Amino acid sequence: WRLMYYAMSAMAAHLKKGHTELPLVAPLLFYHGEVRPYPYSNRWLDCFTLPEQAARLYRQAFPLVDVSVLSDEEILTHKGVALME
Repeated sequence: WRLMYYAMSAMAAHLKKGHTELPLVAPLLFYHGEVRPYPYSNRWLDCFTLPEQAARLYRQAFPLVDVSVLSDEEILTHKGVALME
């Protein structure tokens, strides 16, 4: 997870400089611990309790609820359920 955090932080810093597209950031870990070989997974999705579901969630387009195309009346008719649609 930490490597992904660092990669995302580098991407955020890039955007803060005024760029409009994300750079590719390749996480690379140099390990020098006492346990050999490196004893942990190098797949960030394995950090989740349900890695298979995390893979499906994060490898597809994100769900979008575009309320900008709805009138206030339409939004009010859906109330709390609107975000679940």
